[in-house]
Amino acid sequence: MRPGGLTETISRTGRALMISDSGNDPRVNPATLAEGIRSFVAVPIRVADKTLGVLFVNEHQPRAF
Repeated sequence: MRPGGLTETISRTGRALMISDSGNDPRVNPATLAEGIRSFVAVPIRVADKTLGVLFVNEHQPRAF
C-alpha cells in the first residue's frame, strides 16, 4: 500500500469510495490513469474490526457506477 493512497485510506477508515471520473480526481494515482481506469468503486473487506483488504471494481468508462 502506498502511504496516504486510496487503498490505505479506505483500509484505515473502513469506508467505501466511488470515483465517477478518475481523470478529474487528484487523489487517484497516476498509474491508475495510465491503465485507462476512468471510474471505480472500492470497498473494504472486513471481519469484525479488522480490515483484510480492499476490493476494487474498475471500469474504463467514466461515470460507470
